[in-house]
Amino acid sequence: MALSKIRSLFTGGPQVRFLCLPEWVGVIEPPQPARKNIPDWFKSMPKKRRTQIDEQTSYPVPTAKACHGLFEGMAAGWIFKTIADVDVTVWDNQRKAKWATRYDVDDILTVHSKPQTEGMPNGDKVVAKWTSYWQMRTAKGWSTLFVPPLNGGNEFFEVFPAAIRTDIYKGDVLFPFTFKQDGEFYIPAGTPIAQAIPFKRFEPKAIYSAMTKSEIGEKKREVTKIYLKSGHYKKLCTEVDKKRKNKP
Repeated sequence: MALSKIRSLFTGGPQVRFLCLPEWVGVIEPPQPARKNIPDWFKSMPKKRRTQIDEQTSYPVPTAKACHGLFEGMAAGWIFKTIADVDVTVWDNQRKAKWATRYDVDDILTVHSKPQTEGMPNGDKVVAKWTSYWQMRTAKGWSTLFVPPLNGGNEFFEVFPAAIRTDIYKGDVLFPFTFKQDGEFYIPAGTPIAQAIPFKRFEPKAIYSAMTKSEIGEKKREVTKIYLKSGHYKKLCTEVDKKRKNKP
C-alpha cells in the first residue's frame, strides 16, 4: 500500500501541506484555517432579531448568522495573509500606484506589465501581485480554488479568482490583484489576501429532468422543516459530519 494511502487511514483523508524555505519558518505567518478567521461582522451579529409587523406586533426572525451555508462558505479551506506592513499610494483611478514595505523583502509586491493584462476585467488598472512565500501542495487529483475571502474581504484590494493544480505545481503561490480605490493607505501585516479551497478534480455528468412525485414530496418536507425548525440544515450537516468521522 502506498505511503500516502497509509497516512490517509490515520488522518481521515488527503492532507494539505504548506511549505516555505527554512529561513522563513517561525518568521512569517502560515496560512490559517478559514474557520478560525470568520469575519468580525458575522461573529458579532445576533442569531435573531425582531421584525416589526405593525406598531403593536413584532416577532423574532433568524439573521444571516443562522444561515449555515453562509458560515460554511466562509469557513472552507485556508486564509493566506500579508506577511509585512505596506504603505501604498494609488492614483489616476487605480491606474498608477507605488508602495513601500516595512520589511526587508524586495518582491513581496510586484506588478504585471500592461500587455499581460489588457482586455481582462480591470486590466486597464495597475495589476499587482502578492508573493506569499508559501507553497501549497495537495494530494494527487486535487486542485485549489483561490478566491477573495468570502464575505470577509478588505477595503484596499481584491485578488483575481483562480484554480491551481496544487498537486503538480511546486512554486510559491502568487495573488494578482487590483486596488479598490485611490488614496494613501496602510495595509498591515496579517491582512487577509485570499481564501484557498481545495477540491477534487472531476467532471460529473449533468442530468436534467423534471422532479418525480417522490422528489417533490422531499422538497416540500424539507422546506417545511426549514421554516418550522431553526437550524434544521445545520443539524443535517452536523449529523452527516459525525457519521463520516465515526466511519471505520
